[in-house]
Amino acid sequence: MITIVLGDRRCLPRRLLHTLSVPDDFSILAQARDGYELIRQVEQYKPDIALLDYNLPYFNCFRAVSVLKSRSPETGVIILSGGDRHKLKMEEIFCSQIAGYISRDCEMDLLFNAIRTVYHGAWLISPRLAEQANRVSAPACAINSSVSPTELEIMGRVGQGYSTREIAGQLRLSKGTVRNYISAILQKIGLKDRTQMAIFAIQHGLASIASESFPL
Repeated sequence: MITIVLGDRRCLPRRLLHTLSVPDDFSILAQARDGYELIRQVEQYKPDIALLDYNLPYFNCFRAVSVLKSRSPETGVIILSGGDRHKLKMEEIFCSQIAGYISRDCEMDLLFNAIRTVYHGAWLISPRLAEQANRVSAPACAINSSVSPTELEIMGRVGQGYSTREIAGQLRLSKGTVRNYISAILQKIGLKDRTQMAIFAIQHGLASIASESFPL
C-alpha cells in the first residue's frame, strides 16, 4: 500500500481526489491546505509520498522540501506544477530533494505512474515540463554514432535519477565501469557534469517515464 499526504491550497480538484481513491494500492492519509499543516502531517504520518502544489501557501517548494525530508527522510516528494506560468529551472529541481515534478492537469495515468515510480525509488519529470525548462547548451551533433547504445542507456538512466550503483546493478556492470562510461559521455557531448547529462537526457527523449527494459 502506497501511503499519500496531499498538499494543495484548493484541496485538489474533486476529480483528482476521486480518482486517487480508486487504485487499490493507494491510501490517502491526510490533506493539507498550507505548508505548515503539510509539514505537521508529514511528520505525523511519515507517508510514502507527499503530493503537493507548487504554490502551496507558506511553502516555497524548492527550499522547504528539505524541511519535509528532515522530518520524514523516506517520504518521496512530488510537486504538481500549475503549468506554463511557472519558469522552471532544471538545475534547481535537480539540486533539490524533489523526486517528481509533473503538471497538475496531467492525465491520471501519468499521475499514477509518477506516484508508483517515485515510491519505487526513481526520479520523474513529465515530458511537458521538461520541454518548458531551460535548455542545456550542447553541440548540434551531440548524439551521433560515437555514442554507443550502452552509453545511451546509461544517459537515460541518469536522466531517470538512478545512482551509479543502481545503474551498475541494472546493467550488470561494475560501478567503476559505469563511472568510466559517464566520463566518456560527458566528453563526447560536451557537458560539464552529471546534472547537465540528466537534463540533456530528459530534453532529448532518452529518459523515459519508466524504463521498458527495467520495469518498476
